[in-house]
Amino acid sequence: MKVWLIVFGIVLNGSCSKSDQPLIPTCISELIRVQKESISEVYQYTFQGKTVFEFVPQGTCCDLANTIYSENCIMLCSLFGITGNQICQSDTFYLKATDKVQVWKK
Repeated sequence: MKVWLIVFGIVLNGSCSKSDQPLIPTCISELIRVQKESISEVYQYTFQGKTVFEFVPQGTCCDLANTIYSENCIMLCSLFGITGNQICQSDTFYLKATDKVQVWKK
């Protein structure tokens, strides 16, 4: 009987940890689905008081840019790429963005 209680507790504990994952807006999920062959990861941040998503391209070539989208799927900026840009909405993105969470990985 004690074994079943321990197993039940482990199962319950494991199922609760999934609630820690952030909710991904439907339009971001759709962008991930459409771009899944060309991206390797998607991160969620808080930037300028709003939730944003960084789409990291697959590959390491210097002209590939990370794209930042609002939670409404509006493209805010492209980072790095051939120019090495790090400015998004007049701020240095990686200095101002907080609460980084990986929401998707290939």
